[in-house]
Amino acid sequence: MILQDIIKLRSCREWLSTLPVFLLLIAVIIAGNSELIHARLLNMGEALWHDYFVLRADMPTPDCNPDPDLAAELNRLEAESSTVEELADLFEAEPFNRQAAQISLQNSRRLCQEKHNLAEQNQARVTPAVIIFRTLETSVAGISLFALEKQRMILILTIFICAVTCTFKQHHIAFRPVITKREHIVSTLAQLLGNVVLLLSADSYRNSIYQSATVVDHPEIYLLLIVGFTCLSATNLYQLIKPPQYHGAHKSSDTLLHAILSIPLYIYMSFFVACYFFFIEHHQAGPAIFFSLLFDQAGLFLNIGLYIWVGMLLKRTQLGDLVFKTFIPWRMSPEILAFVALIVMAVPTAYTGASGIIIIAMGAIVYEELRRAGARRQLALAATAMTGSAGVVLRPCLLVVLIAALNKEVVTDQLFSWGVKTFMTTALVFLGFVLLSKREKIHLAPVREAFKPFLRALVPLFPYLLIVLLIT
Repeated sequence: MILQDIIKLRSCREWLSTLPVFLLLIAVIIAGNSELIHARLLNMGEALWHDYFVLRADMPTPDCNPDPDLAAELNRLEAESSTVEELADLFEAEPFNRQAAQISLQNSRRLCQEKHNLAEQNQARVTPAVIIFRTLETSVAGISLFALEKQRMILILTIFICAVTCTFKQHHIAFRPVITKREHIVSTLAQLLGNVVLLLSADSYRNSIYQSATVVDHPEIYLLLIVGFTCLSATNLYQLIKPPQYHGAHKSSDTLLHAILSIPLYIYMSFFVACYFFFIEHHQAGPAIFFSLLFDQAGLFLNIGLYIWVGMLLKRTQLGDLVFKTFIPWRMSPEILAFVALIVMAVPTAYTGASGIIIIAMGAIVYEELRRAGARRQLALAATAMTGSAGVVLRPCLLVVLIAALNKEVVTDQLFSWGVKTFMTTALVFLGFVLLSKREKIHLAPVREAFKPFLRALVPLFPYLLIVLLIT
């Protein structure tokens, strides 16, 4: 019954679009945790059994003879050497040295005996507990390696599933939304043309790869690119044949300029890149090659998807309300509250890795609390935007790591060092501006009145803090 109620919460189309992405993100989480778990298992194995790395695989019994008949071997070697005496003058071969051959055979026997002893010790140490533990450890290692190899495929599937969903629901990022039939036709035609151009480029890229003498490392990527752009083009064609219904309430804004502004931004980028490569460089595979560069940093882009998901989950919690309840006892003026919100929200912005996540999770709360404190609308909007963007330059923001990974001339330490200076400068400029534009006297509650209520307001935040400490 509970499962049926959950299924009824969404339509079939919503389940088809959200469930695959949910499963892909869960796979990313499992893959990331499997690496950590595998490292912990290796450390645990080394702590429980000395030289556990030797016990991870069965050591086969050596095929050499540990107790050979040295006299018989010497006679055989001497007999073999006598057969080439007639060619000794031609090759200037040295006469058979029986003593040196005996020493060599003794060394070989000792080495073989050591190998047999090592194999016997290894086999004796492989107890049922070791077998169970190493089976678990190697299974986790296999999952980690498989997930690492399939990161590119997971990323491309996530991108195209979300892209098809955005195309159906017309949720692509554009300068203005689609609200009239003319805007729908112009936007959809532009998307169809852009996706067809990317499809032709992906097909040309795939053909050039297979026609060259290079080894194709990930052939499924090129096929998925073609399938993905084909699905997007088919979706645009379907929307042209069966357009959604639009009401006539916005006829006053139904102009060609507004229709052009409703074209998604990625289509403009596709047109610019395609014009450059097709007409200037005469290289049809260029757009697809640049698009495929995303997959070189597949792990980072998948983590960005996880962080966006975290922001959506945080929106459903009371964390934002609990944080702002700690500010209530201080009875701050709107300007001071806006500055404090900027400083406090910079930390989760840095850890979540993208400004949009904090806006999704806590933007409405920041705006409402500032308005409740008496802030004017412009100040509340400015502070809300700043709280979601100021912290992106602080450690350990994933976007800074991505920039350092793509740009080989800088390292993350340099970027984060300048990021702290940039954040402090931005915060001070913001504080100075709000103080200069204040409309009433700055006020703050006395410490003796606000400190105890402040401590009581911190108590509900302890479970969240404990979870963060356990994870890190």
